[in-house]
Amino acid sequence: ISNSSSFTVNRYFFLLSLLASFSPPILFTFLYESSGDIIICSTVHAALSALVLYRVASESLIRKTNISMATIFILINLLYFSISSIKYFESELYPGFISNNWIRLLFSLLALTVLWVAFEIVNRYRQDHLESSFSIDNANLLRILIITLLVLIVYSLWDTYQKGLFFAYISLSELRDISMEQSALPLMEKLKVWLMGSLMGFMPMLLALSYRQRGSRLLVISAFLVTLLYSVVNGTRGSLFFFVFGLLIAYIRLYAIGKRYFVYLVILFPLILSMFTFTLLPFTKGMVSFDKETIKWQLAYRFDLSDFAVTLLQGHEFSFNYDIVTDAFVYSIPKAILEDKYDTITNSYEAQLEERGLTPTIDYTDTFFSIGAQLAGLIGYVFCPFFFIIFLFYFERVIYSLFGGAANIIIINCLPLYIRVENDLNGLFTDWRMLPMYIFLGLIEYWLFIKVVHPKILKT
Repeated sequence: ISNSSSFTVNRYFFLLSLLASFSPPILFTFLYESSGDIIICSTVHAALSALVLYRVASESLIRKTNISMATIFILINLLYFSISSIKYFESELYPGFISNNWIRLLFSLLALTVLWVAFEIVNRYRQDHLESSFSIDNANLLRILIITLLVLIVYSLWDTYQKGLFFAYISLSELRDISMEQSALPLMEKLKVWLMGSLMGFMPMLLALSYRQRGSRLLVISAFLVTLLYSVVNGTRGSLFFFVFGLLIAYIRLYAIGKRYFVYLVILFPLILSMFTFTLLPFTKGMVSFDKETIKWQLAYRFDLSDFAVTLLQGHEFSFNYDIVTDAFVYSIPKAILEDKYDTITNSYEAQLEERGLTPTIDYTDTFFSIGAQLAGLIGYVFCPFFFIIFLFYFERVIYSLFGGAANIIIINCLPLYIRVENDLNGLFTDWRMLPMYIFLGLIEYWLFIKVVHPKILKT
């Protein structure tokens, strides 16, 4: 984008950001009962969300050549934050959650401030990275790998279909019964879970490597349709979004293309997700009629960053919860190594919930803010997501210093590690134990498919 047109483009994206951020609250105002505090809180939330999202998106994606792991994590959190502007229409996201809208808004804006300040720091200290122009070797093997992975994912979809359409919306107890019935081959079950996760990392990486190769467009279309089918059959929205998101990130990092489409996706996300939910959810739930309350709850509770964390903060005196860290570490150890690991866990997390009148078996929306609240109260609420962003910034530097030309491929493979917003401490430990595998796969991909490399150092 030339300097002469940058102001026009930036102003255009700013207005687009405002429109997309305000569209869910405006829609909800017409569809649901609303009071003055609901309208004010949702409007302020949406307006400030649009400002910060525009700042991060324009600074990172329009003016620079690449986008860092830390910035991607910030962007995903900001997308969740933008959608959660409609949470004020739901008095309690779950029974026992904080219900005062002004306090909810205050802590939401504190979370937004943490993300904004972290971005400004990361953006100030730009880092060198290695960008390469390269050619692909073993193109036929690459196509065979992509097709094989697609076949395996289709097989997994068939198994999902046998469990029942939209099984993700079945109650937790019924879902556990179904999982037990289908777990005759635990290793295969784990393989299928990994294959679904590969839609965020491994599959976009392979598709990006096949860019400009024979049949690459057909492979991308096939992968998109498989992911779309998974979204419909399983009743989930995230898999399709993260597949498209991951593919665009791969194109940006490997070829410095697709930034404009990525900006559109980021800016329009609140509007796209609202429309997708209003069309997909009634179908996947098998509703006889248009159930406005169910749709409102599904949109309001799933994308909030702070209400669960603030509920945990109520009555909390500062102390570091060592037990919850120990439990998470033990939980992440493979059962083949520590067979009785579940007997050694103290269930500290469950005790925290019970102390606040919450039900331990409910799947609350955990985020890095709630992880921080569990660990160290208000101090953890502020500094846990902040330190994770700083960690990602320096982790990327280490990857570039250790692996050079293969770094971009490894970072794209690691996408599941820094694209997840909904995560608890157990999941965080379990995710990062997979880091050696992502590095190993990245090195293999680099060795198999990268033929000629012409590196150059660029600033991010």
